[in-house]
Amino acid sequence: MPLATPELYVYPTSAALSAALADAVIASARAFVPSAAEPHFVVALSGGSLPSILGAGLAARKGEIDWSRWCVVLADERCVPATHPDNNLRACREALLDAVPIPASQLVAIDDALVDDAEAAAKDYAARLPRTIHLALLGMGPDGHTCSLFPGHALVQRDDPESTPRVLAIHDSPKPPAARITLSLPEVRRVADVVYVTTGAAKQPVLRAVIEDGPKSGFPAALAVPDVAGGRLRWFVDEAAAGEIGEATRAKLAGKL
Repeated sequence: MPLATPELYVYPTSAALSAALADAVIASARAFVPSAAEPHFVVALSGGSLPSILGAGLAARKGEIDWSRWCVVLADERCVPATHPDNNLRACREALLDAVPIPASQLVAIDDALVDDAEAAAKDYAARLPRTIHLALLGMGPDGHTCSLFPGHALVQRDDPESTPRVLAIHDSPKPPAARITLSLPEVRRVADVVYVTTGAAKQPVLRAVIEDGPKSGFPAALAVPDVAGGRLRWFVDEAAAGEIGEATRAKLAGKL
């Protein structure tokens, strides 16, 4: 099955992007139909700047979401305790989650008792991951990495959906801390609704390559995209990040919320 084609949304400011992202998230949450097998709307969140961008957009609109239906998992997590400044869930809590009534049992955190053993932490996290992630909100680094899938790293080569675990351990992250767990490439590809959020001029060259060349660019952010029927891939970017994307490409990929 061909990987999803990106829809591109370019905003003049981070504030405008935050507002549009909130619209998209609320719409996805409202479209979710719970069932006995899948009672929760499962959202995978990245760290970095994404939690603050998402939190800014939803700050005044928290009442529009039934948070009791949400389950939040991490697209990746650093192998550090919950109180550590590098902990991604801590960043998500501070930016948004502590201000909304998601039941604590529906926030899937890394087990603090396993942070010294990334392999055990990854296996434990996979065992507690809901069977379906409905929405993934991801970021992209200036090097084209997403989650903790870095360019040229062996984890990016683990793309067989049959043999690759849903969650992988990484011991040699190019960015500290070195030990982390991350959703695998096949796991992100199983998500039907993937939204990337990218801001800042430092992302310009890689963003152009990812958008214009797609998977051929080789960047993890171009590979970690839906590979399911009806899959949707959206890029929410600010004008600073989109500076090298030509008008023809913008017009061709312009999305409609």
